[in-house]
Amino acid sequence: GNYQCEVSNPGDSRKSDPVRLAVSYEGSTTGFPVGSIIGFVAGVLFGLALATALGYLLLCTRTGRASGWCDLRELCCPAS
Repeated sequence: GNYQCEVSNPGDSRKSDPVRLAVSYEGSTTGFPVGSIIGFVAGVLFGLALATALGYLLLCTRTGRASGWCDLRELCCPAS
């Protein structure tokens, strides 16, 4: 908007020329960008999936299954 400075005393008063002041808001830059958060979460989920797959593969190969693939039901409930 337009702003003016006004000065007065008992003998006189004056106003400055109007000055247009434009204010813009850029937002807060203290937080993390949404893209960074999404990338971090995706990386963590990928890491967990990879660790789970490797753990499953190691479990199956160490229990005598050479192919590396086994049924988890066999590990907890062996057929009699």
